[in-house]
Amino acid sequence: RDLLESFLALSQTPTRTNHVCSLLASDTQVRLHWVQLFLCDALKTQAGCGPHQLAMPDLAALSQQLAERHSSEKLLEAEQQLVGLKAACQPGQLSNPTIHLMNWLTRWL
Repeated sequence: RDLLESFLALSQTPTRTNHVCSLLASDTQVRLHWVQLFLCDALKTQAGCGPHQLAMPDLAALSQQLAERHSSEKLLEAEQQLVGLKAACQPGQLSNPTIHLMNWLTRWL
């Protein structure tokens, strides 16, 4: 919940980017999956889906806030970039996951 609340607050408090990056850096694949579900739930909310149709219905209020703050285009673009980010952050890749995480988060802003 802290991760998703912090992610939601990024557009209003960009100085928290390092905090969100550090949250994502721990158990990266699982946490990126949560953010992806969060983005998808916001898109579903924009499309008129109810809480029972969301992947994380207990976070429907947060999904609603995300849906109200960002356009469908921005949410979809972030979700699509997240797919590539998850691949780049796979264990065994020859790249630094933190760099990829920071780049994605700054594009999100």
